[in-house]
Amino acid sequence: MPDDAGQRREYVVHATAPRFIARAVEVDDGVPVQAEHPADFSGIVYAAAPNTDLCEIVWIDPPPLDHDELRALLDRAADALDA
Repeated sequence: MPDDAGQRREYVVHATAPRFIARAVEVDDGVPVQAEHPADFSGIVYAAAPNTDLCEIVWIDPPPLDHDELRALLDRAADALDA
């Protein structure tokens, strides 16, 4: 749903440790669509679905150091988008 400025914002909130918030952004060939601008892709960007990436991840708790654990955590966050 667009905000007051007409920009779309959708977030995933992971409420158990490690807690974080991630923005879900619609992409076309890995580039945010115009309705998503501005979108910050400078940090971790995770392909949640063919046309959706998670970005702008803000960690409330320290993130997992293990790559496989981080991937599993973001997989579950991506699954929540379809719930």
